[in-house]
Amino acid sequence: MTRSNAQRLMLGCGVAALGAAAVFWVLSMAAVNAGPKGPESPPAPAVAGGPAAGDLALDFSTADVASLTYISEGEMLQRYECSEPEAIAGVVDALARIELGESTELFALDAGDCLIFLLNDGSERRYFFEAGIYVDGDVRRTVDSGAGELAQALGYVRESSVEEAEQ
Repeated sequence: MTRSNAQRLMLGCGVAALGAAAVFWVLSMAAVNAGPKGPESPPAPAVAGGPAAGDLALDFSTADVASLTYISEGEMLQRYECSEPEAIAGVVDALARIELGESTELFALDAGDCLIFLLNDGSERRYFFEAGIYVDGDVRRTVDSGAGELAQALGYVRESSVEEAEQ
């Protein structure tokens, strides 16, 4: 009889857990269309220095770049240092062709790319992407077009540079 009670208890706990999950799912689906961040709200204002919906504007050219550091975050952090002009030109051209879309709240914790351009005057320009989302401070925008060209250019950087793997 004890075994039967234990089975009923396990079955009851499983049903209760599924029920609670279903309730939370229904509540989360209902919350999508309500609240200050719902689709009826006006779009978030542009942050000073952040890109507006449209093209990703660059304030430098390929000739201004001394080197490029490409950091790829995945299962392992990989860092690529590149000073080859052709590879840098490919990345700069690909960045200039990127078209950004609407702001989003999506984020990824395990996939990201950081591009650090060291300019001839000693200053840096940094660009962050997380799983296809352009990140500029608190502003996140979808990449509507140009991601393929950027991935191809970064592939060339990986092939033509020194890789440093970190854990």
